[in-house]
Amino acid sequence: MEDYQSIRWGQVSYENYLYGSEIIWKSPDHVSFTNSLMPSGEQIHAWSSQSIFQGTKTSAQLPLLKVGQVYQLVLLGQSQPADRFFFKLTFYDYYGEVLAVNYLRRPTDSFIVPNAYHYYEIALHHGGCLSLDFYQVLLKRADDSSEDPIEDAYSLQQGDLSSTFLVFDEVGNGPQFSSLKGAKAEWSYLTSLLSNGHLYLQEEAAHLLDQVAEKQGDLKLVGYGPISNLAALYHGYRLSCPTYVTEDFLPASSYLDIYAAFNLSSDLKGFLANYQDLLSSQAVTIYAPGLLEQSEPAAAFLLDYRPQLKLLKRGGGLDVRL
Repeated sequence: MEDYQSIRWGQVSYENYLYGSEIIWKSPDHVSFTNSLMPSGEQIHAWSSQSIFQGTKTSAQLPLLKVGQVYQLVLLGQSQPADRFFFKLTFYDYYGEVLAVNYLRRPTDSFIVPNAYHYYEIALHHGGCLSLDFYQVLLKRADDSSEDPIEDAYSLQQGDLSSTFLVFDEVGNGPQFSSLKGAKAEWSYLTSLLSNGHLYLQEEAAHLLDQVAEKQGDLKLVGYGPISNLAALYHGYRLSCPTYVTEDFLPASSYLDIYAAFNLSSDLKGFLANYQDLLSSQAVTIYAPGLLEQSEPAAAFLLDYRPQLKLLKRGGGLDVRL
């Protein structure tokens, strides 16, 4: 397991408290849960590392943990009233007997993985909240030094120090740039755990880019698909730096739908509605024709946009090996 594992809501289980509950899937990364009548202590949702495909056709939802290692759980989301929820960690042996139980109420709480555990479960419990906006749970090593847990949703990877290019990863159908064998060691890139990267428009992404821009005055931003192009266009305008994009963009209405699903800042709505105006800026270079027909926005996140990067010339060209 890496330093953290992202846990999404997943399927509803019969073991969860459904009586009077309103559960709305706003996006793969945003589930709204409301139940003003739920008794405190009831289980809202749960995940298991055990695979019971023959019985319930469910596969393992949690990663294996290292025995003796200390871990923490951090909820990316918020409850109303604030912090009115808790996690219950239960470890089982081979015979299904309980080995250890841990209750975590704060992001700083931690648990130790017991010896000889066979599988474990994580349960999210009601602690007096009326509603809960759930994005993800981060399962992370306790020795991870990140100061702000939500920044784990974005990851900035530094490449060759002589490079002035920073690529936004196209993450609609899973990370693409970060899977390349040649380019990622040479160029810096920003990738994300969030669905569609939340278009890289969250304040946490802007904060990381501001830090890079302060250290590197001649920064150039690169996109190569509908998510990364929009991110490069927005942050290039915001930071007044050269921007390189392809013609792969979604209609403004599609970006506005994503904006509404992810509850982004209201200040971004005007940009999303009129992003095409920035394409005529002298700071923006369109280096490749689009792979996506504007009439097919539903297919936008299924395409592999990595070959587009071969068309971006930098000296002898970018060494992209798929």
